[in-house]
Amino acid sequence: MLPTTRTNAAPNFSRIFKNEEFGFYSADILRPLRLRVNLDENIFAAVKDSELVTALKKFKKIFGDKFYLDYNSFILELEKFIILNKKNLKVLRDNFIVIDENAAPVTKGDGSFKSDNNLKDIEQIPLTYAGDVETFLKNDIKPFVPDAWIDKKSVVIGYEITFTKYFYKSAELRTPAEIISDIKADEISTANLLADIVKEF
Repeated sequence: MLPTTRTNAAPNFSRIFKNEEFGFYSADILRPLRLRVNLDENIFAAVKDSELVTALKKFKKIFGDKFYLDYNSFILELEKFIILNKKNLKVLRDNFIVIDENAAPVTKGDGSFKSDNNLKDIEQIPLTYAGDVETFLKNDIKPFVPDAWIDKKSVVIGYEITFTKYFYKSAELRTPAEIISDIKADEISTANLLADIVKEF
């Protein structure tokens, strides 16, 4: 025999909720990685990879700072001067590449944006939200961070029951009149005490 579902509860001791009121979608909010190229002469002198430095100097002589805010185009053009292997790519990124929010987004081979791990945020979206996670992104994220997107592989459903959220009752604050009344009473009491002390002298 199935248990009877309660339709009422004593609010001081119990409350009735639907299951979805405890649930939420957890989703990673991502933003694109934006990189700026810095071909500073002082950096050339400090880098020991002579082959890479030679290629970068030739690149700079021809293009100057034309691609300094477009990492993708920079790499495509630089590959005409040098074959970029893992070693010199690391040297390049460690010395000549910096994050810059004004730069163009870095793209992967398939054309999608590469995400900046430092900008990743995790959002908990209530199951009771009026719409799905994409609606949440459109209404609550995009107006403030237009280049954000949701990592769909990260979306999972979780549940959390926080008793203090549903049963905590804050202490009632005294009114200003009550506080003033207590202060005046303390002042009178203190004055009387001081008068009794002075009498002894």
